[in-house]
Amino acid sequence: MKLIILFFILFSCNDIDDTKDKENRKRTSDLIFLYSIRNRNEGNCLRVETTSTGKIITCDRRPSSICNSNIAILTNGEKFNNLNEARNFTNLNPECTSSFGGSGLATDTVPANFQEEDSIKQNNYFEIVSSCESLGFQLSAPISTLSEFEFLTSAKGRIGISANRISSTPDIVLQQSLGANFNTIKNDATTCLNKPFSRTEVELIQNIRLGTKLLQATCNFGTIPCPTSLDKFK
Repeated sequence: MKLIILFFILFSCNDIDDTKDKENRKRTSDLIFLYSIRNRNEGNCLRVETTSTGKIITCDRRPSSICNSNIAILTNGEKFNNLNEARNFTNLNPECTSSFGGSGLATDTVPANFQEEDSIKQNNYFEIVSSCESLGFQLSAPISTLSEFEFLTSAKGRIGISANRISSTPDIVLQQSLGANFNTIKNDATTCLNKPFSRTEVELIQNIRLGTKLLQATCNFGTIPCPTSLDKFK
């Protein structure tokens, strides 16, 4: 009888220890997962683009998880998705069709071959930084947050920026570039901006156009001097 009781106690203790071990392992796994999620969404993205005239450096709010050469390479799938999003948007809001034409979405280019893709990768360097401000950029206005950046670079955001540009362009300039129907296009652009866009989205678009908010920080060691923290890229 004593042996049975002892066996039961030992079995129960092992069972309790096993349960605690599982709980501890799950807790550790959850903490690692949460840390990785947080870590992937920290930081800002610095891009150094080498061109025939020098190096252009930009910094935006994109987190560490997407700060890589894929930013500079548009795939056929991504272009199709952007155009599909734009088509669905303009189908619901036909007054935005002309603004879509000026958004640049239809003329976005995809690398023609692997050689062109390799060239883009060779001429673009990416680095995760704690923040754009910490590098010493001389900013004339605040940089857009990640959510604002994502909206501004989406199909809807780009159509909105185009609508704002058309609606705020003087008539004489529009007439020279668009011809006799410029007034209809301008009215459509104004309606497009005021109908499917929220007040917050319109304000953000206007701030970007006016320069009171920046899509990203930019410098090029020339006309827009770079902070000394970036001298290693000269």
